[in-house]
Amino acid sequence: KDDVPVKDEANSTATKTCYLNGGRMRSEGGEIDVLGQITKAWQVFGSYAYTDTRVLKSSSLPIGASLVNVPVNSGSLWLKYTLQDGPLNGLGGGVGAFVADRCEGDNNNTFELPAYTRWDSGVWYTRLLRGGSQLKLQCNVLNVFDKTYYESSSGVLSVEPGTPRYVVTRVSLTF
Repeated sequence: KDDVPVKDEANSTATKTCYLNGGRMRSEGGEIDVLGQITKAWQVFGSYAYTDTRVLKSSSLPIGASLVNVPVNSGSLWLKYTLQDGPLNGLGGGVGAFVADRCEGDNNNTFELPAYTRWDSGVWYTRLLRGGSQLKLQCNVLNVFDKTYYESSSGVLSVEPGTPRYVVTRVSLTF
């Protein structure tokens, strides 16, 4: 891309954001997603992304710098198991991890956000009701180990921590 606007960290404040012409930048890489049914009860979901970013031409940023908040490597893996028979048919659980490589914290590449792994989990119960309706109760725990990690940065003025342990419950009825 040419003429990409980037935050002017030297002249921005908490109440005012200024931008510079970042010049010519490129992003190249690849992504792969997999979904597998190991058995009727076991499922696996995975993804991986490789993203190489660079400033190619600029009067305001260092040539060759990586773009802010873009990890070179990132991915996730989830395993899910749902009981298929018996009185607890429809009860399931899963565990997953999201992994992100270190990434640059500002446009001039003067500091990095560290790599991190975030573990998530969930349990659910799905029941078919009379008439074909489906009831699903679900509880997910994000950041199970309540680990401090940093997802993004707005430059030297603001580094955004990831969400601390977070519990989400959901009830849904499909008819």
